[in-house]
Amino acid sequence: MVKKPKSDIRHERFVSRAVDPQKLQHFLGVYEHGNFGLAAEAGHVTQQAVSKAVAKLEHQLGLPLFERTPHGAEPTIYAHTLAKRAKIITSESRLAMAELSAMRGSTAGFVQVGIGWSFFPRIGPDAISRFRSERPGVGLQIVGGTSASLYPRLARGELDLVVSAPPTELRPDPAIETRTLYVEHDAVVLRTEHPLVKRGSVGLQDLSECTWLVALSLPDRWHAICAAFSSHGIEPPADVIDLDSLSLAKSMLIRGDYACLMSEELVAPELKAGLYSAYRLEELPLNRPALVATRRGAQLQPAAKVLRDVVIDICEKYYPA
Repeated sequence: MVKKPKSDIRHERFVSRAVDPQKLQHFLGVYEHGNFGLAAEAGHVTQQAVSKAVAKLEHQLGLPLFERTPHGAEPTIYAHTLAKRAKIITSESRLAMAELSAMRGSTAGFVQVGIGWSFFPRIGPDAISRFRSERPGVGLQIVGGTSASLYPRLARGELDLVVSAPPTELRPDPAIETRTLYVEHDAVVLRTEHPLVKRGSVGLQDLSECTWLVALSLPDRWHAICAAFSSHGIEPPADVIDLDSLSLAKSMLIRGDYACLMSEELVAPELKAGLYSAYRLEELPLNRPALVATRRGAQLQPAAKVLRDVVIDICEKYYPA
């Protein structure tokens, strides 16, 4: 009788069947949140489901992925390695589903869009309202943020498209392609009751004596403002309040004699209502293109394509060529 050859113990130990993407999704939730409960909450499932999925994954791999502590779940070195690949696998899965949906020509679906802050006051709400009227059965997830935070999510397949006005120094991932919607202009914004507005004189010398609202978390922007004053032989503003809250800045502008350099689109409703006055100064040419960004070479699902076209149409209405 011929004996069967012994199986290779190395093969048995390290090579396993394909990993369930759903288990990887739960694993990533715990990895990113550092807590099983928070991962379950973010994934809209029970904590038991997440714990069970991770336990099965650890059993399948034969490796511990987390150290359970009273303060949460601490990733092991194996978890760090797996997370890099798991993010690629789950992103590719989402991309595949989106492209298959596009090929099928589905009129339903679920669209995930990233919107930059300057689109929030006017263009974003208009686009969302119109899209909802044209595609009432489509689910919609809106993620607000900066281009720097939204573009990586787009490249990973977590978003279908992004509309924003990135700073000129930001270089998006080569996997992303963009289309210009309009040129976004920055202006010095003052409340209509500001003494400079009443006097009708708004120049660099006048503004150097104002209290400025500035987000020093954006150093390039503040450096450009200071350089503009210095290049004209004027001392940059010395009285500065550092804040990174747009809503707080807008409220303070209405209530006090402050100055702030911001996109006109950010205050479009207030300008129309006469609450603010905006001044474009040649000495402060901080302009940048507003863009709609998608993944290069990827076919948008029908609903996402409709939303993109709605955004383009609304931008053309506000900014005709």
